[in-house]
Amino acid sequence: MGLCLTRLMNFLERRLLRDVEEDEKKLDKTKWSLNLDALSWMIVDRVYIGAFPQPAGVLKTLEFLLSMLQLTNKDGRIEETIPTGKGLFSIGRGSKQLDTYIHALFKNTNRTILYCFLPPFLAYGLAE
Repeated sequence: MGLCLTRLMNFLERRLLRDVEEDEKKLDKTKWSLNLDALSWMIVDRVYIGAFPQPAGVLKTLEFLLSMLQLTNKDGRIEETIPTGKGLFSIGRGSKQLDTYIHALFKNTNRTILYCFLPPFLAYGLAE
């Protein structure tokens, strides 16, 4: 399962990079938003159930999620948004909030980083 997911992540990353280079525009929300949301949750869930037995697979997953965040921030709109937790109580009405797929990418990137600090993952790296 890990090999299949790794190939899927490699294909998707190459495809999105090619689309961005050809069109010279930001990531097309209508095409990829729902798919990236569901895919990021699925891949990170598989990380936690052990689909990637080698640490390299987990690190490739982290690299994939970070590259997706980089693609979504191509126009700098992530840096201009307000944090979700503070958005409910903020007085400013004109502030933008994150799209759901960007929020999912952030959550799953954080989950993957946390997984890298779990004792079994660290013990595997020390055993080699």
